[in-house]
Amino acid sequence: MRLKSIATGVIIGIIGITLMLNPWELYPGLFYDTRSILLSIAGLFFGFIPAIIGAFIASSYRLYLGGIGAVTGITVIWCSVILGLLWRQFHERLLKIFGNFDLYVFGILVHIVMLMCMLLLPWPYAFEVIKNISIPVMLVYPIGTVLLGSLLNNQLSYKKTQETLKENEVLLRNFIDNVPVGMFRISSEGKVIQVNSEMVHILGLKTSEEAIDYLENIGEKIFVNSVYREEIITRIQREGFIENFECEFLRRDGVHSWLLINIRKNYINDTNHFELYGFALDINERKKAEKELLNAKLEAESANRAKSQFLANMSHELRTPLNAIIGFSDILCNKMFGEITEKQLKYANNIKESGMHLLDLINDILDLSKIEAGKMELQCENFSLKALFDEINILVSPMASKKNVSIRIENQIDSDTIFADKTKLMQIMLNLLGNAIKFSQDYGNIVIIAEKSNDEIRISVSDSGIGIPESRLVDIFDPFVQVDSSNKRKYGGTGLGLTLVKRYVEMHKGNIWVKSEEGKGSTFTFTIKDQAKYEKQDQYQEDKSIAMNDMDFD
Repeated sequence: MRLKSIATGVIIGIIGITLMLNPWELYPGLFYDTRSILLSIAGLFFGFIPAIIGAFIASSYRLYLGGIGAVTGITVIWCSVILGLLWRQFHERLLKIFGNFDLYVFGILVHIVMLMCMLLLPWPYAFEVIKNISIPVMLVYPIGTVLLGSLLNNQLSYKKTQETLKENEVLLRNFIDNVPVGMFRISSEGKVIQVNSEMVHILGLKTSEEAIDYLENIGEKIFVNSVYREEIITRIQREGFIENFECEFLRRDGVHSWLLINIRKNYINDTNHFELYGFALDINERKKAEKELLNAKLEAESANRAKSQFLANMSHELRTPLNAIIGFSDILCNKMFGEITEKQLKYANNIKESGMHLLDLINDILDLSKIEAGKMELQCENFSLKALFDEINILVSPMASKKNVSIRIENQIDSDTIFADKTKLMQIMLNLLGNAIKFSQDYGNIVIIAEKSNDEIRISVSDSGIGIPESRLVDIFDPFVQVDSSNKRKYGGTGLGLTLVKRYVEMHKGNIWVKSEEGKGSTFTFTIKDQAKYEKQDQYQEDKSIAMNDMDFD
């Protein structure tokens, strides 16, 4: 940088000498030229070292020329340089492009000082010189300063523009090469002309040149599947872009992987000439994870079906001997084979009750297995909800009476009938009411509220029982989960009741949830859809399908 400044100073000095070779000589040894313009502009634009060197060379040559104006000429040289340096240093727009007005004011200042330097001449000459050159100097020299300054301004502006452009190119290149997404640029002829480092890495190569050569036929490398290739070309031609398109590509090592592609057509300078800008994300690991997840899901579903089938088979095998046990214990309890002792009667009743409990468990397992296997269907019918509630109330009254639990039913549904699976709805209500009674304290209260909005029926069952701990609310509807899961639990049950309730509700296209506070009771709320609407939709789809199959498409 210093050598460049020295060289610039030498060039300025040589130009100054050249100007002094063609002077306007007013008196012998007293001549004038435009060195003041050159040297003041040198100080303003080129800085200290070039200006000082140029001034030294020019003043040395002026000293060599001699004459009565030698001292004055050398003084003008140094004053011009010093003014240029000071203007450069203290101007409020330091090192920026100087405007024409600034240059004109600067030229006037320099040449006022130049005229003042004429006072260094012997007095008879000084007065005569000032009188003769003042007007030409003040009219022409500031304009010359503006012209030379504008020329350098243009050069400086161009240089700064080029430097800024190069800096931006470097920044852009660094940004492109460091983004974790593959980027590529394709000409309108379909030739890849630029790729970034990530794209090189995705392709399994080392340099961008290798990648560009490898992608000479980008269609066969990036879009291995010809169907995908044609679809991409068609969509880009039609819409000008393609987003989030998954396609298979071929690495240099022959491995097939997956990319998520985004491509956009960009027209250049509002002409028909365009380029394609592409972004590629390697999603091979995601694809592998999706495949593993799908395989795991299929394996889990297969295992679940096998489990359900096993439980169903085992349940069928158990029901036959169990029915025999229940039947014979019932015969003993009814003393159909003769009198038995009180102790024997007690044991027979225990056998019967245990058998009935086990049969209920087996029936629940069978129902759950059928639901999970997709073999259970709704048997919908029109029935009175009020009549259903009355029937349920009769069934649970004996159990509620033992604990003096009151049951209040608030049926707010205006219509007398609904269309649903009556048996399933009764099982839902019996399960919820059975739990409500079981977990209620003596003299507790149970409230049933039924509402309807459009095609949705909402029923809630609230009790004043022991409530459910907050930690158990999350999994309360999971199979074999009970509120009290300790070894010394006070309340019995299989843990399948609420699971079946949830499944039956979902079969009716509904939802179920619970709100509970430990020690204060619980409220189970479920919704079911009036199935009449869905029966009509299914029938419509079936009729439509039949009609479509009957049409001829010649």
